[in-house]
Amino acid sequence: MTTWHWVRHGPTHQKTFVGWRDVPADLSDTATIARLNAQLPSDALLISSDLIRCVKTADALAGPGRQRLPHDREMREINFGIWDGMHFKDIAARDPELSRAFWETPG
Repeated sequence: MTTWHWVRHGPTHQKTFVGWRDVPADLSDTATIARLNAQLPSDALLISSDLIRCVKTADALAGPGRQRLPHDREMREINFGIWDGMHFKDIAARDPELSRAFWETPG
C-alpha cells in the first residue's frame, strides 16, 4: 500500500492570489522545517512542481535516505490567469460575481 504525505510549500507572504507566478517561499523557520522533517518517513520519495517555492521546500526536506524525483509541471496548483498577482479586493471589483462564486462554491 502507498501512503502519501502531502506537504504544502513554505509561506510566500504574498497578499495576492498566487498560482503559477513563480515567487519564492520563506524557509527561514528552520524549527518548523525540522519538526516537519521528523514526521516524514526517512525513505520518502520527494516530488514537487517546477515552481521555485515548491522546489526549494522539497529540497529543504531532502535527506540522505530520501530520493528527490524530477520536478513535475503537472503538479502546479491552480492557474488563476489574470487574477494571479491581484489582491482579493481588486478581483472582487473586477469580477464580482465570479469572485463571489470562487469563495462560496469552491471547486
